[in-house]
Amino acid sequence: MIHSVTGNVTNMHSHDFIEFAYVKGGSAIHHIAGKEIPIKKGDYFIIDCHAEHGYSPDKKKETLELVHCLFFPEILDGALSNCKSFNELLNCYLIRFNRYQLREIPTEYVFHDSDGKILSLLYRIDQESEEKQAGHVELARCYLIELLVLTLRKIYTPAKVIHNEVVAKIVDFADKNFSSNISLDKICSEINYSLSYISRKFKEETGTNFNKYVQRKRIEQACHLLVTTLKPVTEIAQETGYCDYKFFLKVFKENIKVSPREFRKIHR
Repeated sequence: MIHSVTGNVTNMHSHDFIEFAYVKGGSAIHHIAGKEIPIKKGDYFIIDCHAEHGYSPDKKKETLELVHCLFFPEILDGALSNCKSFNELLNCYLIRFNRYQLREIPTEYVFHDSDGKILSLLYRIDQESEEKQAGHVELARCYLIELLVLTLRKIYTPAKVIHNEVVAKIVDFADKNFSSNISLDKICSEINYSLSYISRKFKEETGTNFNKYVQRKRIEQACHLLVTTLKPVTEIAQETGYCDYKFFLKVFKENIKVSPREFRKIHR
């Protein structure tokens, strides 16, 4: 839901939904999490579920014009009906920004719309909500996803270039063979390198350990197969390197927050 608010004072309050607030005009002080944050035209920010916040005039005492986009996480993905924070939403299959390293906490950062793209997307969401033509919910959701992804791009840290030649080769090998029974121990034995040395270097270069890296590749491929094929879940588990079906279900749910069958039902 999109709505506009004009005024320079709002008492402290909270919501049970996520709020995307955009300063269309004026300036003020935003009070949140014990902080007083100056905001001005073109700034926008994300307010988490149940986060208490409010506004007061700044020295300029300008009239504040806000455009709000209010939404429950399940509008993006039905599996997020129990999602209680924006951070959880980052794991959503349609967003998938949990795989990137963010240099700021999204709900503690003030973004700025330097080219007007964000405001334009808010207007498109509003237009779809108002006109309610066929497919308006789906299209509004697409615009919201685009809005969130463009926003998160502003604070993500680009993937590190792997400088260690040995680690680069191991990453390439893992990318091509993640569904096989591979282990860092075996790889180190074959290339005559110390396991402890390579383990340390792998984490330094990639930000994670080898097993978690392989697990992430397997789950990403499982998600792809669930959406693009009709293969049984047991077969997909085998194809992505999981001989133990129960373990596959456990790992999948830990990472995606729903079972493979629920995931397929939501996204097909």
